Amino acid sequence: MEILVIGDIIIDNYIIGECTRISPEAPVPVINVTKEYSTLGGAANVALNLAMLECECAIFGMLGKDENADKIKTMISENGIRDLTYIDIHHTTISKTRVISSNQQIVRVDREKLMTPAQEGVNLINSTLNSFAGSILVVSDYAKGFISEEVMREVRFHCSKNSKKLIIDPKGKNWRKYEGAYLIKPNFKELQEIVPFAINNTDEDIVRGSKYILDTFSIENVLVTRSEKGMTLCNMEAAKHFPTHEVEVYDVSGAGDTVIAVIADLLNQGQSLENAIKQSILASSYVVTKKGTYPIHKQELDRLSSK
Repeated sequence: MEILVIGDIIIDNYIIGECTRISPEAPVPVINVTKEYSTLGGAANVALNLAMLECECAIFGMLGKDENADKIKTMISENGIRDLTYIDIHHTTISKTRVISSNQQIVRVDREKLMTPAQEGVNLINSTLNSFAGSILVVSDYAKGFISEEVMREVRFHCSKNSKKLIIDPKGKNWRKYEGAYLIKPNFKELQEIVPFAINNTDEDIVRGSKYILDTFSIENVLVTRSEKGMTLCNMEAAKHFPTHEVEVYDVSGAGDTVIAVIADLLNQGQSLENAIKQSILASSYVVTKKGTYPIHKQELDRLSSK
């Protein structure tokens, strides 16, 4: 059964080069470019992870009329993801360009224009939802404007009416738009920013903050990712802590996308939420050892699970 991913679509561009001198124009390094490449980012990276897990998936989001949009649509097609993106000529496709030398990031250049969908986008989300036959929707909110209250109102209504699981990767301070979700996955910092009281990254405080989310936003499950302290799942029945796996972290870019994708994929297969979380920890612990935004592959997760 297909999984639908809705959210802010980003392209991650990488410029790799060698630094051999300092510029005579300013005290900055001069990079001699040796390699350039692009990867899917944001909600598109969630969809890419699902595709690499051999899960049928579709991506819905807004792109600009520009070269980065063309690159994104090509990569979506090449990776077997069903393309439900649309072009808004007033929008600029969001990009993050990283310049890297000697395995160190020198600078990151962002191009973005925060913009909520026009009525055309809202109409398209309605038609997309009405034709979607799957049982799981993933919302990947990077606070770039696409996941507006109006979009979320339509998504929530569809999921409630059709008894579908809504999984949220949140961003920003307006969590009212996420009300009624099956699962929300904040990291510790995001939880810390949304609760109206001080919390630390302790088991007790995480549970206290999660219960506030459960009560305030009528969400079924809160899963907090806590870096080296693992993850904590809270619902109205219980709270459970999941330890992480010690690895040498190289790059955390996209690790949260991997977590949400693995959980969605395994729930889609009928597995329990707890087992899906354990597998997502294995997957995220693996991808952070890789350079750049790296999607987990099914064979890799199967190998990690069999150890």
